[in-house]
Amino acid sequence: MKQFLVGCLGFGLCLLASSADAQYGEDTAVRPPPQLRDSPAQSVRQWYGWQMLASDVASVALFAGGAAYANGQGVYERTPPLANVMVTAGIAGYALGAPALHFVHERPFVAVGSLGLRLAGPALGGLLGVAFAECPAPEATEYGSCGMTQMAMGASVGALAAIILDATLLGWSSAKVEAPATPRLGFAPVISNDGKRGELRVLGTF
Repeated sequence: MKQFLVGCLGFGLCLLASSADAQYGEDTAVRPPPQLRDSPAQSVRQWYGWQMLASDVASVALFAGGAAYANGQGVYERTPPLANVMVTAGIAGYALGAPALHFVHERPFVAVGSLGLRLAGPALGGLLGVAFAECPAPEATEYGSCGMTQMAMGASVGALAAIILDATLLGWSSAKVEAPATPRLGFAPVISNDGKRGELRVLGTF
């Protein structure tokens, strides 16, 4: 009876060993360790407002140069053609330069908002300037030009405010960068099929 039980136990161990060989292969008796994952990409904010400020500085320089070249004769009235071209280029650069940069950075909706801000800023500033102007009675001869200086000053302040707000609040974009890999260490025990050999493998990234 004892020999029969020993024979059954040995037969069972043989079946168990053969099933383990079929499941894990001939070399090892344990599953391979899971692979270490790479560091995920992180989203960071990048400021490109300096590009808009550079465009605005060039636009303001063109406008001021054209106005100075007009020599006080008034823009678009009996002025040299070059002065009119410079003033027009300055205005166009102010209104369209920054929105174009937003569009280049793949932010079309921000580009539309930038254009609206740059148009609304000088308009609102000019209206406030006229509102605070102290004009004489309507029958005065100088009444027709009353408030023009205040309107120009208000429009200039509004344009400056739009430039600053556009560069500081809207001049940010998100970019994905790969995070640096952090040192990681892992251990994986490996045992041979016959159970006579064993080793401990060390895995890591540095």
